[in-house]
Amino acid sequence: MKFSFIKKAGLVAASAVMAFTVSAGDADAKKVRWKMHAAFGSNVAVLGPVGHRIADAVRAMSDGDFDIKVEEPGALAGGYAYYDPISQGSFQAAYGTPGYVATGCGIGHEATCWMTERGMRVCGTDAWSWDAPFVHTAKKVAETGNAGLIWEGHRAGMVKGYCHMEKLANLDQLPATGFQVQCFPVKIKDASAGWCRPVAIL
Repeated sequence: MKFSFIKKAGLVAASAVMAFTVSAGDADAKKVRWKMHAAFGSNVAVLGPVGHRIADAVRAMSDGDFDIKVEEPGALAGGYAYYDPISQGSFQAAYGTPGYVATGCGIGHEATCWMTERGMRVCGTDAWSWDAPFVHTAKKVAETGNAGLIWEGHRAGMVKGYCHMEKLANLDQLPATGFQVQCFPVKIKDASAGWCRPVAIL
């Protein structure tokens, strides 16, 4: 799955910083060009201009090396129907609503154990959580009475230890294979989780 800039800007607790090798003299290779779907038209009061302000701020902070082209609703996707196209790589970012928190299928206990049994020890997702969004889990718990469904993917680490990262960014910049990942955590006293900076080395 692929994570958008706006999610990173508003919700991310972990960021991915990519390390690239750029040939000297190839200035364009350093430039990043993204398209961002906007769920609100630029003529909509208050909400409309925000996407453009974000794009302008990023452009200014990067001296033009990171350019985000904000597209009007319907140009890239319809209204709020942007999560799947981003996941599929159709475009890189979206300015929409907090619906991101309630979007995604999650990785459950069985699937997580399947991976750890095959040697997986560190993994990550650009979704809000490794597990399914809690609004969906709560509904299933109410229907089945099975409280074990709550954070089942997280608790799979009690069977075989592993570390997972959430809310990753820039996954669309990675090849399918042929890279390494180093994770630099932030120390937090007496916590069961914390922020980290995962860096992909190509």
